[in-house]
Amino acid sequence: MIVTLTLNPSIDVTLTTDRILYDDRSYILSEQRHAGGKGINAAQVINSYGGNVHAIATCGGNRGESFQRMLDNAGIERTLIPVEGETRRNFAVNDQHGLTIKVDQAGEYLHPEEIHNIEQAVIAKLPSADWLLLTGSQPPGVPVDFFSRMIHMAAQHAVPTLLDSSGEPLRIGLTACPNIAKPNRPEAERLLNRTLLSQMQSAAAAREIHAMGAAQVLLSLANQGVIAVRKE
Repeated sequence: MIVTLTLNPSIDVTLTTDRILYDDRSYILSEQRHAGGKGINAAQVINSYGGNVHAIATCGGNRGESFQRMLDNAGIERTLIPVEGETRRNFAVNDQHGLTIKVDQAGEYLHPEEIHNIEQAVIAKLPSADWLLLTGSQPPGVPVDFFSRMIHMAAQHAVPTLLDSSGEPLRIGLTACPNIAKPNRPEAERLLNRTLLSQMQSAAAAREIHAMGAAQVLLSLANQGVIAVRKE
């Protein structure tokens, strides 16, 4: 079973407009809403291929109820941790010419007891897990070494881990030696504090991230594919 952890899930709202212009009016042509967050997205893809997956995520407020109904409709097996804060909402605005604007909420504060409940949910699943996917951003209140602790905990159960995060959670998580780290180009640029313009620069960045502790690195480059690095 693949276990995914999403500390900062969302309801993703996608609006399609006729055009995106500043200081002028745009008209909404369609609107879609679905449960999101990297771990939730991964769980939905795995489930669509018939894989055995269990999603662990937080859930709070009125939007949390909608989030749960969306997972019901998707048929995702999950453990939802009740939290005081409202489940966040993210927006993507696309126009018919290929332009996109994305606006994400940071997420609401998680209290220590809520973080403890998340840890306990992960611990409960590790004995039956084949992989643990640690994904996405961390909302306020979560220690930056949280993913690192989860990687060490999974290693004690011989469960391999994939880390897909950004910023300090990614940097510190790499020191715990996850089996796979999967940053995208903007996340790698922020981690290394430099711009990656060419494939050669991206390959060098992937090797540098590999040297930071991950057994394998998958550096995704949007429509230019993925660069993979491992010791061999």
